Amino acid sequence: MAMMVFPREEKLSQDEIVLGTKAVIQGLETLRGEHRALLAPLVAPEAGEAEPGSQERCILLRRSLEAIELGLGEAQEEKGDVPKDTLDDLFPNEDEQSPAPSPGGGDVSGQHGGYEIPARLRTLHNLVIQYASQGRYEVAVPLCKQALEDLEKTSGHDHPDVATMLNILALVYRDQNKYKEAAHLLNDA
Repeated sequence: MAMMVFPREEKLSQDEIVLGTKAVIQGLETLRGEHRALLAPLVAPEAGEAEPGSQERCILLRRSLEAIELGLGEAQEEKGDVPKDTLDDLFPNEDEQSPAPSPGGGDVSGQHGGYEIPARLRTLHNLVIQYASQGRYEVAVPLCKQALEDLEKTSGHDHPDVATMLNILALVYRDQNKYKEAAHLLNDA
């Protein structure tokens, strides 16, 4: 998959790896907080009867949380002995113009044809790409499915972002030699 997303091979510097790892950690921590907030009302003991399907949602949220925790643990290990940078080093003045992303790059830009791509989608997309490029499909697939489910709920099945996530998931399945699943997703997109 790395060849599809990153058309040219290049060595990343230590700083680029550190910045990428920190961005992944930040995204995963945000996702973890959102998942915990969604899970809390579902597991809170209430006098009334539970909503239909709430147990199923709890199971899905817990699975996602496990994958997120796994990713956080690995990102923390990867970060390991690297000195901590300040936020200013990690995120310089955002008002300054940053260089334009290279075409075909793996990072989803904040704007797409005048349409603002939600930060959560960008984060999930980047995480999926990173994990898939590392062969970590057990983490990439649930994250991609989570993003797809969220997008379908918020934007509807016919939204372009849904088609994008379907294509990404199809690429991940293709890399796992799951061609039938990939073909189904591509047809759906």
